[in-house]
Amino acid sequence: MKIKHIFTATLIVATSSFAIDLFLPVANQKAQFMGGLELYHKSKWYDSEGNSKSQGNDGQNNGFTLTPGIKYGLVPNLEVQASVPVGIDFWSSKTDNNNEMGMSQPSIAAKYGIQGSPVAVFVDFKLPFGSESFVGNDPLIYTTIGALMSQQAGNLSLRGALDYTIRHPHNDWDAGNVFHLDARPGFVIQSGLIAFLQIDGTLAGRSSYNGNDQPGSASHLLYVAPGAIFQINEKAKVEATLPFTLLGKNDANYFALRAQAFIDL
Repeated sequence: MKIKHIFTATLIVATSSFAIDLFLPVANQKAQFMGGLELYHKSKWYDSEGNSKSQGNDGQNNGFTLTPGIKYGLVPNLEVQASVPVGIDFWSSKTDNNNEMGMSQPSIAAKYGIQGSPVAVFVDFKLPFGSESFVGNDPLIYTTIGALMSQQAGNLSLRGALDYTIRHPHNDWDAGNVFHLDARPGFVIQSGLIAFLQIDGTLAGRSSYNGNDQPGSASHLLYVAPGAIFQINEKAKVEATLPFTLLGKNDANYFALRAQAFIDL
């Protein structure tokens, strides 16, 4: 398998923040548009020893992803949402210079806010289809369950999430499940503007094929991202981050620009 296809598989989980945002559910019977944009550059890979190495013949990978979606308050405290990521990968390779364009796995999700608290629980499903160049010809089903919190006290804010992704076994292949922790302490600079630092880590279990463990296949990734939330008006806000990896194993070494807009309809 080429590194470019491994990148795609691992970043499906790494970029799941575009499927579940860290805000509490929208109001009952209210709709909200959400749109995500990611620009990224990946020239290296963390190997099984945690060393950052070039991709060799696969060259460098630049690209962008657009993730439009919709959120709706189905009943009080319960939000449902759907999103579809599409994008382009630009490859600079010693063997070819092909670009890849298409759709990654769509996501449907539900988020329930616990009454009287800053906590919500959620479930997110990544559906098993998309463009072959992005998800392969037989993509896995992903189910993520977790909890998030979003709270502000004075000029201090704290958002975060803890979740667990099940990568369902398929055709004798078990990709291993994933723990994910996302913490975003922040500070209110002025009304409508919050600066924060995102600290994000994933830990994936070993893969197995036909019941046999694949040695050295476990992975982890840690990145940080300075960011900000800007409330444009009563109906619209934008969140932007600049993630860059610090350490990892069997995963991508990259930096990016991510932005997500939320507009009440």
